[in-house]
Amino acid sequence: MGVSILRNIQLRNLKDEIVKYQRLSAQKFIVIVQKYFDFKTLRDNPIIPEDIWIFNYLMYDNSKNQPILEIGEKINVKKGLKKTKLIRKYESQIIIPQLKALREAKLILGNLY
Repeated sequence: MGVSILRNIQLRNLKDEIVKYQRLSAQKFIVIVQKYFDFKTLRDNPIIPEDIWIFNYLMYDNSKNQPILEIGEKINVKKGLKKTKLIRKYESQIIIPQLKALREAKLILGNLY
């Protein structure tokens, strides 16, 4: 089976598992996503250099009251994911520009037909 087909199947399975819940806690979300994605990929093999920010956010920004040996190895989200300065920086520098580019591409493509 091709890699892209496998990824599509995994993505579909991930979506199917997430939509089963009307309310999904941050911890449950992390547990589900970890079945399909190794968060250490963000550190070890990032697509863009800023992906390390997401890894650091998950591993360190949410590590309050976590045993010291687990910090950086295990995600600890007992009370939810906080919107920290680091995640706001990622949002403003990476996510928002990508969304704008996608909207512009959609407008351009829509005008071709």
